[in-house]
Amino acid sequence: AYEKEFPKRRLNFYIANQSPSNRDLCGKIVSSLRRNGYSAEADFMDRSVKAQLKFANKRNAEYVAVIGESEAESGAVTLKRMADGATANVSLFLPYHFSFFTNVLTEAIKVLFTGREGFP
Repeated sequence: AYEKEFPKRRLNFYIANQSPSNRDLCGKIVSSLRRNGYSAEADFMDRSVKAQLKFANKRNAEYVAVIGESEAESGAVTLKRMADGATANVSLFLPYHFSFFTNVLTEAIKVLFTGREGFP
């Protein structure tokens, strides 16, 4: 009932977690994004990626970063723009330095999706 009364706030990032062993990593990424002024959420209920993407869409998320076992180990993240489904793989050289992660993620959005400066 309240969803109809109040406008939905746009969520900048949703972190889709493919593995229970990545909970700490996803939590740290969300914390880093929030510290840098972005709204962010992550899944900690072990839902399927499809269910998480559906939830992210329901939450009006702009971007989803998918974190699986291989992404956690390699530092490469699949980033999806929810507006049109465009995806990009973002390589992170220092995956556990979360301020660096946030900077690389936002720069990747600028370059891969907008081609201009400033957050879309």
